[in-house]
Amino acid sequence: MTYNKFTKIMFKHLGKYKYGEYTLNVSDSHSKKCNAPRDGRGVYLVYHNNDLIYISSSGRVTNNELEPKIRVADGGGLWGRLTGGKLPNGERIHKRLESDKIDSVLIKWFVTYDETFQDKPEDVRNILKTEYLKLKGELPVWNRKSKS
Repeated sequence: MTYNKFTKIMFKHLGKYKYGEYTLNVSDSHSKKCNAPRDGRGVYLVYHNNDLIYISSSGRVTNNELEPKIRVADGGGLWGRLTGGKLPNGERIHKRLESDKIDSVLIKWFVTYDETFQDKPEDVRNILKTEYLKLKGELPVWNRKSKS
């Protein structure tokens, strides 16, 4: 799969949403670099050298509620999920950068649930993972439980 093919598919799904991006270097303070909203519910993608290495989301529907909750832990919303959330292997993003010897990543975030759109973040995340899996035959490297 080429980067461009997945990018076209991704923007078919994500192009309508409010979004932002930032580069995170291993030496940066993530809480200072992150520009995602503290009250945002949506998805985020992590790239290293133009390769998508992680797909995730913030804002879960719990207890049969109709609306996804805004994360309150770690400072709230997409911001809190990015700066304080853990990857499937239990590490935070900074620790994974160090252990994988990655100098920097590009993080793109998209607000999928707000006053304009009511697309549940987990649903959008699952669509993106499914599209990626269909094209690549496996999930992005950081979405796998163990390091590879």
